[in-house]
Amino acid sequence: YLGMGGMARCFEVRNKTSGRLMALKTVLTCHRVQSMEPAQIEALVGSEYYKLLTLIDVPNVVKVVPDSLTRIYNKDNLQQGLGYLMQNVGQKITGVGTISPGILQKLFHSLAVIHALGHYHGDSRVQNAILVDGEVLWIDFMVSLHEPVEERRKCEDISMLISSIFIGNIQKTDRNLLALLAEYE
Repeated sequence: YLGMGGMARCFEVRNKTSGRLMALKTVLTCHRVQSMEPAQIEALVGSEYYKLLTLIDVPNVVKVVPDSLTRIYNKDNLQQGLGYLMQNVGQKITGVGTISPGILQKLFHSLAVIHALGHYHGDSRVQNAILVDGEVLWIDFMVSLHEPVEERRKCEDISMLISSIFIGNIQKTDRNLLALLAEYE
């Protein structure tokens, strides 16, 4: 089990043939506080999956496994949700207030690369980034489905990332927020 968000659960799985580790993302009708019909889940998860397919060559974005989108059924053969595989298994970036300057730099740089290539994330909280082999990869693109990308969306991404790192935790750090942000301009 790798973790959960508001709608999804991720599990580490191993390919039986190659032995390679992958991540399985699932969204089931029972995962949400509010119930969702399978058709709603299919639309939401399918949109994210196809968005990730269009981003497969974009650096700093988790790589989806092509042709891995699948419906999930219960023992009574009723559809319960949707899932797909991702090639990358990483570590959460945790410890707000203890994130190293190097990781902070990688977070902002990776987001800048995505923006420079004409994309945005839409939910660019630090919780939606993972470390894979020392590099930052962004996950959970469920809300970045609007195209074309407007400058305000890029600004919203940056603002959301800053907020997720610092807001509510400024009192816990002995560093000056402005000085820390100045390091990454």
